[in-house]
Amino acid sequence: MPNFDLRWVYIETLTQNAEELITDKLQFLRELHEKIGYQKIDIALHRAGTSVDLPIYQIAKQTGVRL
Repeated sequence: MPNFDLRWVYIETLTQNAEELITDKLQFLRELHEKIGYQKIDIALHRAGTSVDLPIYQIAKQTGVRL
C-alpha cells in the first residue's frame, strides 16, 4: 500500500534535454528546502508533449499539494 504521507510535486516541463531536467530538478529541490525546511518530497517530472502517462503521474496529481 502506498504511503500517502509523502509530499508529491508534479511538474510538467517543455525541457527535453535529460541533463537540463536533472539540473533543474535538483535546483528546484534545493530552493524548496531552503524555503520550507527539509521534508521528504518526491518529484514526478513529466515531459510535456509526450504520450507517456505513468501511474505515478496520476497519483502525484491526485494526492499532491498544489504550489
